[in-house]
Amino acid sequence: MNIGKKDVLWNYSATILQTGVGVILLPFILKTFPQETVAIWSIFSTIMALTGILDFGFGPSFARNVSYVVSGVTELKSVGHQTITYENTEIDYGLFKGLINSMRWFYSRLAIVLFLLLATAGTYYIYVVLKTYTSNHQEVYIAWIILCSINTYSLYTSYYDSLLSGKGLIKQAKQIQVWGQALYLLVAVVMILLHFNLIAIVSAQALSIILRRILSYNTIYTEEFKKAIDNAIAKARKDFIKPILPNAVKLGITSIGAFLVSRSAILIGALYLSLDTIASYGITIQIVVIIAGIAGVYLTTYLPQIAQYRITNNISAIRKIYLRSCGMMLLTFIAGGLALLFFGNWALALIHSKTPLLSQSFIAVALLIYLLETNHGFAGNILVTKNEVPFFKAAIFAGSLTLILLFVFFRFTPLGVWSMILAQGIAQGIYQNWKWPIVAAKELDIFNSGQRFIKAQIIPYQLKWRKYRLKPILIRYFQAEKTLTTEQQVILEFLKENPLTEFPYPYVKNYDINSIETHFDTELKMYYVLQNNKRLYFKKGWDNTLCKRYYNALRIEQDESSPHRYETENFHVSQGDVVVDAGAAEGNFALSIIDRAKKVYLFEIDAEWIEALEATFAPWKEKVIIVNKYVSDKTDDTSITLDDFFNDQSVHFIKADIEGAENQLVDGSKFILQRQESLKIVLCTYHKHDDAETLNNKLKKYQFATEFSTGHIIFYYELCDKLRPPYLRKVLLRARKL
Repeated sequence: MNIGKKDVLWNYSATILQTGVGVILLPFILKTFPQETVAIWSIFSTIMALTGILDFGFGPSFARNVSYVVSGVTELKSVGHQTITYENTEIDYGLFKGLINSMRWFYSRLAIVLFLLLATAGTYYIYVVLKTYTSNHQEVYIAWIILCSINTYSLYTSYYDSLLSGKGLIKQAKQIQVWGQALYLLVAVVMILLHFNLIAIVSAQALSIILRRILSYNTIYTEEFKKAIDNAIAKARKDFIKPILPNAVKLGITSIGAFLVSRSAILIGALYLSLDTIASYGITIQIVVIIAGIAGVYLTTYLPQIAQYRITNNISAIRKIYLRSCGMMLLTFIAGGLALLFFGNWALALIHSKTPLLSQSFIAVALLIYLLETNHGFAGNILVTKNEVPFFKAAIFAGSLTLILLFVFFRFTPLGVWSMILAQGIAQGIYQNWKWPIVAAKELDIFNSGQRFIKAQIIPYQLKWRKYRLKPILIRYFQAEKTLTTEQQVILEFLKENPLTEFPYPYVKNYDINSIETHFDTELKMYYVLQNNKRLYFKKGWDNTLCKRYYNALRIEQDESSPHRYETENFHVSQGDVVVDAGAAEGNFALSIIDRAKKVYLFEIDAEWIEALEATFAPWKEKVIIVNKYVSDKTDDTSITLDDFFNDQSVHFIKADIEGAENQLVDGSKFILQRQESLKIVLCTYHKHDDAETLNNKLKKYQFATEFSTGHIIFYYELCDKLRPPYLRKVLLRARKL
């Protein structure tokens, strides 16, 4: 699944067109319809939204589980989800076929229930509302019959939406929506001009839905997909309804709460206020809802991608999408809100609307309430991708409280139309508006990542300052020593003539970034270099200069004279070895031994490196497994021990550069270290002051012969232990099982 800018642009295009259709139709409606007919239109729209409650949360649950299946899971769970490795891209079509059959079974029965409810309770409600209606009753009832029929059909076929969304066909889905909206606009305008009024709107909607369903079917059921589904043996329906039901019910309860919060005001208000007031409220809120809808486009586009990131535990990628979505939301509300406040009534006057907006103060309050609503809705969408619904109780409480407040405000206060927006704002502001954004922020580690971002801007300057201060200290320290080793003398002379570097040896001057040739992959949008005729990719978003600087540092690090060179003539990966690269980063080491290794396990927590690693090792995906976890002394959602990961499997070579967590790796590998014969380990020992001695002692207890690489490092990075005498740290510990 690959969702990108084109999908986002198509989603914006479809949303803007949908908004544009409303904007184009609005002058016809407001100029042609009597104000009380506009009120009936608003009531119809609300009843259509009410029918969505019957879905009871199955729609998003089905879509999410389609995303799981497309991403390679082999079973569905009622809570949580199966975690897969990056090389697993096979789709279980038996699982997929069973899921489709379950969706059809569910929606066929739901459609029957909907039709019966609309034909009975819905028709009675329309009858009550029409008691004060002075225009043509027959027109309303004809429109109502069409509305009941098309909504029943739409609900029955709504599993197409789950399939399109779950498969990540966002661009195609929005293209279909564009065609549907275009037909809707054409039919509606023509029929309104022919004075069909409400019948025009619902007839246009009916034709639009039918077209969209036809196009959706043709998009989903390609020849290849139909062949795969036809040849598959469907799994039993109980295997799907049972795991999907718990969260679907919770989402259904949530949707009831959401409807009561945002939509019940019109249904109840129509019993207390004039239809003219309801019409103004309906138009005002409809425009605010349009702004909120545009504000949510970015996040809704990426929801299938987020579901895939969930099953691969790619939290940093989810965090990036979420933060960008929140930024787009805020900008949209500011721009759209200002336009509505200052130009809304002017635009309506320009088209001679019979229905005005409500006051500016009401609009400002409504915008704020819907901004908070959209914000906590974003957080809820993120939390639901874990296949958990923690907020369903809060949602039904907020909905119930909204109902209570509406009745109290209408019966016992003079608030009037203000009751309709304040009831929603108070009910949500008490808990939901602040609770779920905080939970999502903690879940995605946003507070800590924000601190890390700030540090990332400051650290380069701190390092420059520290290097500037440290160089004279080092020179004075070595000059004060009574006797210097040959190596210390070489380092002292180097420091006198050159800037401070990690590896203070003359060989580093042999490397120049201008000698590096980089290439750009236009499809993946990432730079890469050729290393022994193999592509080594860098993080997406890195520019050419940054890639060159980074790769130059790698060349210096792995020079034959470098103390950081992992392999030597007598210590290296042998043909047919199973290799662990803990702290793989860009994968430079793994790429250098890929032809010799039987299997390579890359452990890397940085999602941006994961993307680069997938590109680099695509030619060897049958022998490379990428694990998006820390290697540690415990196993949890983000960490794993090598003992737990490999269990009884053999490992022959372990390389670890994990930012000071090498001790935890050793502590979590006791079983491997005890039983595995012919095991070689190379560990970085410079991240912490005492690591060299501690790691050496630990490995000797497991009967390893150990030796340190020749040379030292001046590790001056601020985020690690404070550098202190003797300033030079041993770099690598190489160990071989006796």
